[in-house]
Amino acid sequence: MIQSKCILICTCLFFFFAIGCEKSTESDMGNVSFGVNTHLINCISVAEVFIDNKSQGLIPGFCDTIINCDSVNTLNLKIAVGKHSYYIELKEQSSSCYNEQSGDFELKDNECVKIFFDLKKSE
Repeated sequence: MIQSKCILICTCLFFFFAIGCEKSTESDMGNVSFGVNTHLINCISVAEVFIDNKSQGLIPGFCDTIINCDSVNTLNLKIAVGKHSYYIELKEQSSSCYNEQSGDFELKDNECVKIFFDLKKSE
């Protein structure tokens, strides 16, 4: 009887600490959105985004501004909070339209960071 109670108490304590220490998948995350106004240049190009030296994908279209972190024609990502570096590479097959932008940003919990590659300012 005492051994059964001890096992029950130990099991309860194990689950209590296991649940208490479990990290939520939604906490410690934030959103970042990348946009570019490629319609202003005279060539067909793609803009690839890198965060912390890892490719995150292509910006799917063009825009004049980023309104929020789920805007159309922007690359919208959910990533871990903290300091990050980014690099946007704009390229075309003939390489005549090559351009790039890089920088750093800090993301806080449930925050939306908007990074716009303005080709009017990069010329």
